[in-house]
Amino acid sequence: MKFSIITPTYKRPKELIRAVQSVLDQNYLDFEMIIVNDSPDFDYSEFENGEGIKDNRIRYFKNEKNTGVNFSRNFALESISKTSDYVVFLDDDDFLAKDSLRKVNDILTFSKNKKIPIAWLVTNFCIEEISQTKVRKIKKKYNYFWDILLFKNIKGDATHTISRKLAISSRFSTKIKNGEEWFYFIKLPATVIYKDINTKDSNGYLPQGLTDILKDKYKGNTKLLWKEKITLKIFLYLLLRQTKCLLS
Repeated sequence: MKFSIITPTYKRPKELIRAVQSVLDQNYLDFEMIIVNDSPDFDYSEFENGEGIKDNRIRYFKNEKNTGVNFSRNFALESISKTSDYVVFLDDDDFLAKDSLRKVNDILTFSKNKKIPIAWLVTNFCIEEISQTKVRKIKKKYNYFWDILLFKNIKGDATHTISRKLAISSRFSTKIKNGEEWFYFIKLPATVIYKDINTKDSNGYLPQGLTDILKDKYKGNTKLLWKEKITLKIFLYLLLRQTKCLLS
């Protein structure tokens, strides 16, 4: 089973090297890592001059201009190898926990052998070994719209491992340069399976990075998303958000 690890980056070469090293340190070897640099005027010499990290499983791209993390993720989704089976999103300030790819592979393989393949797996995300993924209600399956967005049965940061076919069926909103990942996930037509294992770590959230445009606010983002292709679920969620904005 092959994993495609998507990592957008913006002016964080040291953090990126840590993320890459965490991938290379995995004892599960069947993966590719797609790095998209959204800071074309910034020095990423470790990946650009051939003197740094060398591994043919790492594919490095650079945007011609700063276009935002969502554009970068979409570019990576379009660059996934056809031989890949699953996609893992790994931001540049995060890193894979030890042995996480093997653990995820074991879960996915076991389910596949039981003829119950998993299309969308959610696992823990930790900061300094403290889980940021909180599960309020244990269920066999979860619905992203109802259980995660609305009723918060799974809340907080999490790690998403998604089948290639499912992952490339949606795109992130490029009207917003930073954030609003839910817009991508809400359009994935699959149930979520949650497993309580730590697959991704961080030393803490770094607000500065991934894009140089961080002025988009909650209310502004909500208005921008009205202009996107609207489905009933997106309409209902934006209506709820707009109502909360007006009350705040």
